[in-house]
Amino acid sequence: MSIKARTFKQLVVCAAMAGAQQGAAAQEVVVIETTVGEIAVALDSDRAPRTASNFLQYVDAGLYTGGSFYRTVRQDNQPDNDIRIEVIQGGLGTERREDRFDPIAMEATDDTGLRHLDGTISMARGDPDSASSEFFICVGDQPELDESGERNPDGRGFAAFGRVVQGMDVVREIHRRATHEQRLVAPIRILEVRRTADVAAPSPPSAVAGFDPEAHVAAWVRMWGTYDLDLVRALFLPDARVTYLSSEREGLIEGFDALIPHHEGFGFVSGGLSPESELWVEDVAGTSLGNSAVVTGVWFFGDRAERDAAGRGPMTVVYTLYGDEYRIAHMHFANY
Repeated sequence: MSIKARTFKQLVVCAAMAGAQQGAAAQEVVVIETTVGEIAVALDSDRAPRTASNFLQYVDAGLYTGGSFYRTVRQDNQPDNDIRIEVIQGGLGTERREDRFDPIAMEATDDTGLRHLDGTISMARGDPDSASSEFFICVGDQPELDESGERNPDGRGFAAFGRVVQGMDVVREIHRRATHEQRLVAPIRILEVRRTADVAAPSPPSAVAGFDPEAHVAAWVRMWGTYDLDLVRALFLPDARVTYLSSEREGLIEGFDALIPHHEGFGFVSGGLSPESELWVEDVAGTSLGNSAVVTGVWFFGDRAERDAAGRGPMTVVYTLYGDEYRIAHMHFANY
């Protein structure tokens, strides 16, 4: 997983591409070397100068060496939070408080224009002006961490200051490691954090080679072929932002928790059962857009032997990355 050395010109392209997604060029690139691989991060010193400078003083002093990623927050390990996020957190940890510099005043996202997108690096904090050494990296877009977001009760959000330009596969590997509550059972040690001018330009994001729309639709059809509520949980994004437009009811179904009773209303149960009619899909088409994918098709429900008499309609499915797999983030299921 080593990040191979390239030219300084490629570094500039890499940092500029990261900054372009946030609207400005980043100025410094650092590599976070861990025991499971390397993460390259472009810091936006133009728009978050105080936060980026604070992070770099820990880098230049070598203080992150011997630190760790010790916390991962997923949908499945924050049951007491109404507003759920997905991040990994690292730094010096609680054992090395004496190595911390003084905390810095917060650069809020409304002031910097940066946002907590997939791969954004940001500062952990308690009070708004208490950030020092600890940082986190977003897994997926996390708008509730921006200013006015609801994750932190004070509504100030957190101070984003850069974005991962290589190594999101390493971030996701850390994110899915075993936890006790939100603490990693085996923290991932940070071997070194260093400035670099030798990072290749990033490739477009992708989860797996060759997104297969037929296979993803087949998994959804299997869910309807078994009426298994456990497959609903396995195929949909377990997130409050997932949405569903059903041909059988009026209005938008919002949130993963609302999807479960919706499917239970059709007779879905854990473990499944044998339905009286068959659901199948024809004219499947789709493409991956990197971190997301769109699939379309025509659904049929009834007796395949009497196809022309079956119910039918168009469907659109939007997938997004969840770890290293695609989950359904939105479905539009209509009747002709």
